[in-house]
Amino acid sequence: MKERKKLKKTKEKLPVSQKPRIPYQRLFFTASLVAYCFILNTSQVLASDMWTQAESIMKDVHNKILGISTIAAIVTASTALLLMNFSKSGKNRG
Repeated sequence: MKERKKLKKTKEKLPVSQKPRIPYQRLFFTASLVAYCFILNTSQVLASDMWTQAESIMKDVHNKILGISTIAAIVTASTALLLMNFSKSGKNRG
């Protein structure tokens, strides 16, 4: 009987098998580091193309705004001249 008690005690003290834990924090850190290094190693040629494209877009937008504002200025000036011609203030009636 003493032997059975000893066996039970030893069985309880044996290490319990655990599932291996996945180190999510280390995996996330490694993936972030790889992505960061990949982004830093982009080609410099792409940057010059980006700025050239941005410059052409800005010129196009500027030209369109300039065209619209020129038309608006002409319409405003002609409307003001027509109103001045048809205005009767300051004129003597014959």
